[in-house]
Amino acid sequence: MRLEGACFSASSNKESLEHPESSAAEQKKFLNHLKALCDLVKDDKVVNPFKEMGPDLITLDTGEVMDHEISNCLREAPNIGKAMFMEFVRDRIEKATKPFSDVIPRANLFTFTNRPAVDLKKGANKLGSAKANTALVTKLFLSLQARPEFFKHENQREPPSLSDQGKLLSGTKSDILGCLLGIPDPGHSPAA
Repeated sequence: MRLEGACFSASSNKESLEHPESSAAEQKKFLNHLKALCDLVKDDKVVNPFKEMGPDLITLDTGEVMDHEISNCLREAPNIGKAMFMEFVRDRIEKATKPFSDVIPRANLFTFTNRPAVDLKKGANKLGSAKANTALVTKLFLSLQARPEFFKHENQREPPSLSDQGKLLSGTKSDILGCLLGIPDPGHSPAA
């Protein structure tokens, strides 16, 4: 009864118990945003992920195919949220084993911006990466025969020419020697 008195006092009866986003203004704003997104998809300014066939999750802005860990996390997010809610109700309200003010632990799910860490080890991992790239190119080539628009999507997080599994290639000073040895010295004329 104390919880009900604290949460539902006489002063709060005047306020609406509806969700803040259920107001007419919020609904109108949502519809405007939805229409703007549909216009962008119609104009081919963003990728329509619902056109693509298959279980892959594709970003709207770049058309990048997400890792399976990300799609699995987003698919399981409702179940994880329900489980956390049931735990909250059981531990704090029904059994009162934890204080009501305890912080709810964060569900560290992978999303488009929060991606799984990439192992940056050298050696055997490079060979594995090369094999994975070979398999990927083979799959892409086979899918190209069925769907010519397939290559308009990104297939890797970072281009291999600029990065090594997500880590930007920095190079060393000695890497430039091979390029410089082939350039003739302008101050020294070659012997004729």
